[in-house]
Amino acid sequence: MPKGHDMTKLDILRASEPWQWPEDAAATLLDVLRDREGSDDSLFLAAELAGDLPDLDEGVALALLGIAGDARCSERSRCAATASLGPLLDNAEMEGFEDDLSGPAVSQTTFREICDGLESLYRDAAASKTLRRRALEASCMASRDWHPAAVRAAYASGDAEWRLTAVFSMRFINGFLKEILTALSDEDEYIRREALLAAGNWEIEEAWPQVAELLSAGDTARPLLLAAIEAAPTIAPAAELVLLSDLADDRDDEIADAAAEAMMLAEQLRGFEESFDDDD
Repeated sequence: MPKGHDMTKLDILRASEPWQWPEDAAATLLDVLRDREGSDDSLFLAAELAGDLPDLDEGVALALLGIAGDARCSERSRCAATASLGPLLDNAEMEGFEDDLSGPAVSQTTFREICDGLESLYRDAAASKTLRRRALEASCMASRDWHPAAVRAAYASGDAEWRLTAVFSMRFINGFLKEILTALSDEDEYIRREALLAAGNWEIEEAWPQVAELLSAGDTARPLLLAAIEAAPTIAPAAELVLLSDLADDRDDEIADAAAEAMMLAEQLRGFEESFDDDD
């Protein structure tokens, strides 16, 4: 496939939402991912886009793993391929392998191969810090026994980038309530954002005062505000949902839509809890 043709197809995918992609999107990406003679721009973009595939198949997954471990590929392409394996692992963890008809798009053997490959990449002292960080971040989406120690080591490293990776990983690895609450007050805005998302995922009610402050401040940085909105439904007291209601009228469409979706989720969760209580 000529390089120009590669980029044209890839650019079309990049310019549209994944749910709008044509049926041959996976095949298009796989052609590029398997072509080591093509341009690095094409390889990087294909690796990056692969993480958004609605159904990431076996061939694409193995191609991404091959790029992640291939020292001949550029650093950015390897990092993009590694990061794109994370959503696949997350999806496989949620769906499980018990049901052959509706389970993940990859086999359990391939799933384990990806987990082992990412662990090896994380432990590779010759690999760059960025690549090792991406390996830890992606692999944490399928929690394994080695992850808690790795996350603690990253958090305690004193390195700002490793600490960011650690707090990101705490969204998927249980047992870090104290660290998440501490990170909510971190000076680094990126770490605070990841702490907010982790607090929401683990339904940490103690985080609500800080989340409420961000929702009501009026001058909260946009990334932090969006993360606070996403975290709110699982930790907000019912009486405090008015904060989301106010944001649903925001002039920023993304903020307004996020607040409206958060309110709907909060109501669904409240309804589920009430139904569960009634059954008891």
